[in-house]
Amino acid sequence: MTVLILDASIGQAAEAQSHAFKESADFGAIIVTKMDGHAKGGGAISAVAATKTPIIFLGVGEHLTISKSSPHSLHLQTSRTR
Repeated sequence: MTVLILDASIGQAAEAQSHAFKESADFGAIIVTKMDGHAKGGGAISAVAATKTPIIFLGVGEHLTISKSSPHSLHLQTSRTR
């Protein structure tokens, strides 16, 4: 499976990037990194939703301390403890 990896800091620009990549390499999943680094992360998530491709991983923080599956195939990476 081909996976698109997006940096969340590009915000709404993720829509154009994901559409262009979808046309050239029909990817089956998306990984969004640096969700904790910028307020534009929400824009990246809504923009990639336009390709109707599941986001399988959200990168949050520097260290992998939590990785859980959900019914929606969403994994969370965080450096925060609960």
